[in-house]
Amino acid sequence: MNAVTAGGQQAAPSPPADAPVGMTFSKWWKGALERAGKTVAQTLATSLIGVGLAMVTFTTFRNAGIVALFAGLGTLVASPFTVTIANRGSGGKIESFVANAAVRCVFTFGETLAGIVTAAKGFNYITFAWASALSQATLAALLSILTSVASSAPGEANSPSLVQGVK
Repeated sequence: MNAVTAGGQQAAPSPPADAPVGMTFSKWWKGALERAGKTVAQTLATSLIGVGLAMVTFTTFRNAGIVALFAGLGTLVASPFTVTIANRGSGGKIESFVANAAVRCVFTFGETLAGIVTAAKGFNYITFAWASALSQATLAALLSILTSVASSAPGEANSPSLVQGVK
């Protein structure tokens, strides 16, 4: 429920309770969408690379897209945790670019692996192709590091994010 200001206007929604001080709901949401977008792109790229770009058919592209969307959904679900972790430390923020990129890398690995497992039809943990899934998640984590480095130039200093004010 949104609060009402003295003038009778509805106040803007608040970010999660454990979001860093000074972060608006808009910045938090933009940061979450940026993380999800990057995860979708990284997972889609790793799925298509795994198949071999020359061998991509509509079915493999559709399956890769489903895995990527599940990974992106996992990112949105995990965003309250990733934004909170990235903005902890001295003065409420992790000041190190490496630490922020590492947080994104670890979460991308987990979200990609979760997306692969979720998209698997008739999942059986014994017969599941774990080596393939783990290698794809590892490649997505490496792409996460590369996108963090690429995002550091246009974004805020010491941040792997393109969104200003978000780590």
